[in-house]
Amino acid sequence: MGALVFYTFIFFIGYLVVHGFNLLAGRRLLNRRIAALVIVCLVALMHGYKIMTSPVPSQQDIDASQALGYYVMFPILIIVTACVFFGLQDKEDKSYAIGRISLQ
Repeated sequence: MGALVFYTFIFFIGYLVVHGFNLLAGRRLLNRRIAALVIVCLVALMHGYKIMTSPVPSQQDIDASQALGYYVMFPILIIVTACVFFGLQDKEDKSYAIGRISLQ
């Protein structure tokens, strides 16, 4: 679960950096969620490269592909799923708000 916390932290750092960039620009230049996911994926690529190229610890009965799946792919899958879910929730909230405005 440490990897999930690490990638979630990276996601929020990227999200806030892009938000600050958009504030400095004065308009929305980048989508915050997409840009944060790109940053997370870049960190995951570097992390995966490090896992694949370093020797496996002798105390653990795990190979590099299992470590890659557990420490990189699984947290990324959870973060992407959460982004898709909350993105769809935002679209539903906006369509509901537009429908309420047009009914009044």
